[in-house]
Amino acid sequence: MRPGVPAYGARVRADKSLASFALPAPAPPLHAGREFPYCGFTIDTRTLDVRRDLLRAAAVPVSAVVTVEYCRAPAAAFARAFTK
Repeated sequence: MRPGVPAYGARVRADKSLASFALPAPAPPLHAGREFPYCGFTIDTRTLDVRRDLLRAAAVPVSAVVTVEYCRAPAAAFARAFTK
């Protein structure tokens, strides 16, 4: 999978790839921690518990992840967006 699929223009970015097992060289460093990051979540590699990745989420400003509709009551729309 690392070479990608050139016929479709697909490629794998090595700097965004992690593995919990040994890979043949050249490969990025293995993930050293117990929790494995995956799509905004962390997966505990021993218990398989899935949690939100709060450390990464804290680094993103709220304005980058919240969409508020334009309407007659913007404050109410903002409140609805946070209570979903």
